[in-house]
Amino acid sequence: MYADPTTLDSNRPLLFVDREGIGGGSNVPAAVQARTGARVLRQIKTFDISQDGQICPGKCNTHRSFDSHDDSTTFTAPLVTRKFCVEDLYPRILYTFRDVLCFVSEQSNTIETTLEKLIKWAHKVVESSVNQSTLPRVIIIKNGLEDDARGWLDEESATKKMLEHTQQLRTLDKDMLEIVEYWKNAGKKPTSLADLPNFYFSNVRAVYIPSKGNTPDDVLYKQYQQLRRRVELESEAVAERKRLEWKRQTFIN
Repeated sequence: MYADPTTLDSNRPLLFVDREGIGGGSNVPAAVQARTGARVLRQIKTFDISQDGQICPGKCNTHRSFDSHDDSTTFTAPLVTRKFCVEDLYPRILYTFRDVLCFVSEQSNTIETTLEKLIKWAHKVVESSVNQSTLPRVIIIKNGLEDDARGWLDEESATKKMLEHTQQLRTLDKDMLEIVEYWKNAGKKPTSLADLPNFYFSNVRAVYIPSKGNTPDDVLYKQYQQLRRRVELESEAVAERKRLEWKRQTFIN
C-alpha cells in the first residue's frame, strides 16, 4: 500500500494498493517466505535431524545408516503462493474495501480479453459481497497501441471505443458462459459483453497510456495527468455515494 503524498494531509488521502496483476504466479511472496522460515526455525527446535536427512519429533535414532528407511514424517511447512493471494485473497479484500480499481490492458491483449479477465476477477467475490451498498468503479488502462493511437488520447473517445468493441456477446469460454447464466438466473439479461461489467461496477472508464519510447514527453505527461484526474474524480464520486448512503441509513434507523 502506498500513500499519495499530495493528499496525505487532506481529509481524504488517496491510498494506492498494488494487487500484483490478475493471474499472479507460482512464486511465493517474499514476506510469506520470511514468515514461513521463522516459523520453521521455531518449530525445528523440537525436532531432530537423522543421518539420512529425516526430521523427527524429539530425538532420532542417530545409529541409523545412511541408506536405511523409516516411516518418520518429514516436516513440510505450508506455503501460500502469490497465485492464491492474487486470484483468491486480494479480490475479496480489494473488491469490498476499495473505491476505484485500475486494470491494465497490455498491447497484446484485446479490450474483450481484458474485460473477461476483469469480470472473472470480480465474480469470485460478488456472491460473498451481499448488501454492498456502493459498487467500486473501474478504469481500464490501455497500453501501447501501435495503430490508431491518436483516437484513444481523448478519454471520452477511449471509453467509447472500448464499448464499441464489446457490443456483441462473442464466443465465450466455459467460465464466462457460467457467469452469463448466473446473471440470467438472477433476473438480468446481458445481451453483450459490455453489459456484464455493469453488474460488478458502478462505472467503467478507459484511459490510454502510450508507450514511452515513441511518444513525445508532453503527450505522455498529459495522459498520465488524465489518468490521475480520472482516479480522483471516480474516488470523489464513490465517496459522495457512500456519504449519501450513510445519511439514508442513518435516517431510516
